[in-house]
Amino acid sequence: MRTGIERRRRLRRRRLAIAATAALAVVAGCGSDDDGQDADDARIDAGTGTGSPGDPLIGVDADGRPYDTSFGDFTRFERAQVATLDVEDGPVGVSPGESLPSLGTDDSDLVTIDLERDDVADVGVDVVWGVVPTSPTEQRVPAAIVLVADRTATVAAWDPFEFGYGTDGGIGGLSTADYRQRNGELSFDEQSAGPVAADDFLLIENGIEVLDDDGDGGDDVVVFTNGFGDGGWPMAFGRDADERIVAVAIWHLQGNWHDAFPDGTPPRDIVEREAELAECLAGEREILEWGLCVSDV
Repeated sequence: MRTGIERRRRLRRRRLAIAATAALAVVAGCGSDDDGQDADDARIDAGTGTGSPGDPLIGVDADGRPYDTSFGDFTRFERAQVATLDVEDGPVGVSPGESLPSLGTDDSDLVTIDLERDDVADVGVDVVWGVVPTSPTEQRVPAAIVLVADRTATVAAWDPFEFGYGTDGGIGGLSTADYRQRNGELSFDEQSAGPVAADDFLLIENGIEVLDDDGDGGDDVVVFTNGFGDGGWPMAFGRDADERIVAVAIWHLQGNWHDAFPDGTPPRDIVEREAELAECLAGEREILEWGLCVSDV
């Protein structure tokens, strides 16, 4: 068994992105048109946007479709692969990022996602960046983390949201079964001296870390910030036309879903929320003080 010092020496850390943002404005999100150009000029904002009682803070796209959230001042979304996780030894684990240093095989904070099939030995990990138009350079905030089991497939429909992870530190984590098995066999002192505990990912803001815990050249742990902080965060399974699970999206409730994930029918939660917002715009649903649309979702 490697000591903590030996494991730390073998650590391969890749800081893929850090995009700091002090706060996200409470405004309507904006998307992109079909040719990828900024569609901000074509966006229609309902009401005057003053925040006065009865004035709905609801944005709609150029086709009149309401954005499902008013959080996230994003001009567009960009998606890129950041890691590859082995699933031959067991399912991918989703957990709070702060629990990763001591994570074992039966941790109460752990949610497992079994994507293993005969044709799947590993899964890709993508980050969906929400691009914030700041000066002098743009900032990128993780809006979603996506596990991809089949890159040749297209998501036809997303399942309803279910619980992904809850955090007290504003961070989430993905882990391989091999890492959890190996880490769970270590003593507390060994875990505390290990590379995951020694890493400074608890201090990063709005970024992604990929760690090779055992030094074999593979990705073992992915740590990501959610942009909003503490709380519980949902995930949704994406299915192809044959109803196979081909992707899993861990959603950070920032920006609007239909711009971040243009393929496939959105989760039922998103569809229902968009319908409620349309009712508010049509005067068929109550609008609370400060422009909040009453929700039953």
